[in-house]
Amino acid sequence: MCVTRPELEVERQALIVTSANNKKQLKEIEDKILYTLSSAEGNILEDETAIQFLDTSKMLSDDIIKKQKVCLSSVLILIPDHLTFWQSDWRWRRYTVSERILFLLSLHY
Repeated sequence: MCVTRPELEVERQALIVTSANNKKQLKEIEDKILYTLSSAEGNILEDETAIQFLDTSKMLSDDIIKKQKVCLSSVLILIPDHLTFWQSDWRWRRYTVSERILFLLSLHY
C-alpha cells in the first residue's frame, strides 16, 4: 500500500471511483451534445428544445467540473510522503500537476 493509514487508502479509492464517474458523466454529456447538434435540422438557434438542452448540459458539465476539481485537490492531500522526492527529481518536473495526480492515482501496489 502506498498510503500508510487504511482510512486514507479507502478515501483515495473513493476519490478514484468519483473521478471515474465524473469523467463518464462528462463523456455522456458530450456525446448527447454532439448528437443534438448533428441531428438538428435548419437553424439550431431556432430549435427551443436544443437550446434548452444545451443550457442544461452546460450547467451539468460545470457542476461536474467543479466536483472533479474538488476531487483532484483532495487527492493532493493523500499523496504519500515517500513519493514527495519526485518533486525534486528533474524528470518529474516536466509533467503538469494534473498529469502527476493522474499518475499517482493510477498506482496500484
